[in-house]
Amino acid sequence: MVTNPLPTPIETNTSVDYWSIFKRRWKPALCFFTGVCVLNTFNTLSKTPIYQAVGQLRLNVPNKTSQLVSIKGIEANSNSDQGISTEIAIMKSHPLLEKTLVSLQDFLKNNNSDTSLKVSTLKASLTITPQEGTDVVNVKFESVAPRIASATVNQLMEVYVNYNLQENRSQASVARQFIAKQLPQIKQNVLVADQSLRRFMEANQISDVESLANVVTSAQINIQNQIDQVATELAKIEAESLSIRGQLGVTIDSAFDISTASQLPAIQKVRDSLQEVSQNLALARTNLTPDHPTILDLEDQQKRLQSILQDTIQTSIGESSKVNQQPVDSTRQKLLNQLVQLNVVRQGLLKQQKVLEAQLNIYGSRSQQLPTLSQKLRQLQRELGVAETTYKALLQSLQNAQLTENQTIPTAKIVELAELPSTPVAPNQFAEILRGVIAGALLAAGLAYFLEKIDSKLKTVDDIRETYPSWPVLGSVPIHTSESEDQVALPTIINPRSPISESYRMLRANLRFLSTEAPVRVLTFSSALPQEGKSWTSANLAVVLSQMNYRVLLIDADLRKPTQHLIWEVSNQTGLSNVLAATEDSDRGTPITHSVQPNLDLLTSGSLPPNPQALIDSNPFHTFVAQQADRYDFVLIDAPPLMAAADALIMAQETDGLILVGRPEYLEKSSAKRAKELLEQSGTAVLGLFINGIVTKNESYSYYYYYSHNYYGDSKSKSGSGTQRSLPSPKDLFLR
Repeated sequence: MVTNPLPTPIETNTSVDYWSIFKRRWKPALCFFTGVCVLNTFNTLSKTPIYQAVGQLRLNVPNKTSQLVSIKGIEANSNSDQGISTEIAIMKSHPLLEKTLVSLQDFLKNNNSDTSLKVSTLKASLTITPQEGTDVVNVKFESVAPRIASATVNQLMEVYVNYNLQENRSQASVARQFIAKQLPQIKQNVLVADQSLRRFMEANQISDVESLANVVTSAQINIQNQIDQVATELAKIEAESLSIRGQLGVTIDSAFDISTASQLPAIQKVRDSLQEVSQNLALARTNLTPDHPTILDLEDQQKRLQSILQDTIQTSIGESSKVNQQPVDSTRQKLLNQLVQLNVVRQGLLKQQKVLEAQLNIYGSRSQQLPTLSQKLRQLQRELGVAETTYKALLQSLQNAQLTENQTIPTAKIVELAELPSTPVAPNQFAEILRGVIAGALLAAGLAYFLEKIDSKLKTVDDIRETYPSWPVLGSVPIHTSESEDQVALPTIINPRSPISESYRMLRANLRFLSTEAPVRVLTFSSALPQEGKSWTSANLAVVLSQMNYRVLLIDADLRKPTQHLIWEVSNQTGLSNVLAATEDSDRGTPITHSVQPNLDLLTSGSLPPNPQALIDSNPFHTFVAQQADRYDFVLIDAPPLMAAADALIMAQETDGLILVGRPEYLEKSSAKRAKELLEQSGTAVLGLFINGIVTKNESYSYYYYYSHNYYGDSKSKSGSGTQRSLPSPKDLFLR
């Protein structure tokens, strides 16, 4: 069927309504609040009174150690907060508290009190606080016995004053002993610093860094001049050597080898023999043929002598280049000897140059070390100065300590003894009870909020609107109580002018306003869970429509757990299941209905089939609904709950839309969300919501303040269209 467009979703208020929460949870909250208040009041009234004794003690806390050693920048403050805090900690220390308990033993025995007090108990009840802006501290002690409280404070102050006096006498002595003990070590430090400075100067052969720097600079200049002279000599020798090598056409190494080879007898002898054989060979070649035995013999001798000469040269000087020539003449030999002599002189100058450069590097390193040596020297001198200054200061402090030791001044004085307390300081019953009331109220509010959060049920109209934000609320009725005059099966019949009857007429009006083009006439009623009132809603709407002279057919399509025959007290032997199971189309067209009201016919469910969904999801059902829509002005179908079966989703496809009935304080949020998912996934046209059984106390505002008897007149008047019937009113019918 053609569905009508849905209205715009209604915005809901998502803020937390704490007043509504309290109205719903006031009983457990009140019980919890009452319990907390009663327990706190009983505990407060049963507490033993506690008395507090207060004494005053003046503390003068000079820092004698700082004054004795005269450390610059550290001045003693006789009224320093740190010093007073230290003395307070001493007063609360275990040794002083233990001495106080020992002194109190006689007093406790005389007053028949507990003599087994412990230091931990005494410390827990003791409070010592300084007075702001003064050097006076308040000593407070709490006890259930007033005499013990005052005696403990006075005894503790007396013990501390005695301790303070002894401590002051020992401080000067300790300072003197400390200084006397440190003097030998400081003196030794002076000697060590002096020896370190002396050894450093001896090791580096310096008495003054400035004179050492002058010596090093002069030496560097002298060595650099010598290096320059050697470089000049090397340049001259290199020039002469280059000239001679140019005349001879040899290198320095070759000249040395040639000169050496010319002077060796073995080489000269072989060279002479080779020269003689060469001459004979040249002479024989002028007279004989090349293959003559004499020429061949001479050539063989020449080769042998050349090989011998080569081996002799290699054995003697290791070089054969330019040595296997003819013997040099006297002039060439003289030049060779001169070149060799120049090379010898050159090598000597090169060695001298290296030595001078090494000396220059040594003095350069020495020059680079001068800043470090100067810094080390100044450091050693400073250490010696500090050690000497410290030694002189300690000598002076030792004299001061000896004087101070004989001038001991007490630094603690009792300003005011503790008096016997007459009024208890605890418990403050009014404050304790008030705190209990406040705590009980907060805890009760938290309990109410906690119970609200763990309750998964939807309790208000706004809760249901938030769960189904896409669909409008078409109407609503309040829950019926046993005292309500409208606690009947169908109030629209018993009292048509009642506020509840008017709610169903409002539902009819809202259905009319859904669409102006094609009014909805065939409706399916369902709910997420059973017992939310879908059957009750469809029955009352059918009565309202019939009272407006519309021909209405109410069909009980819940083939699993039918209800309409119980509401109307009619037989359920035949009904919808019999019609759908009929084999002839003529039987489906004229079903057996019950005329329960003028213009209102009821078709019950009939006998329960083994497979209800097979009957609903069939062509006979589609044809049957279409036929009844032609015969009646309105057809209302009471379908099963969505969470129980899919029948309602199938039926809604054959109608103009589905009206979803919701019941506060019964519908759970998870079930509602699941029902919403089923409707959206199936594409079911949901016309809107009808809220059944509103609990008005849960709402932040009254939905039914206008339901006054003054406005409607006498709500007990029984008026309505047609014949009035007195129907049974079982309480559970309202929930179906």
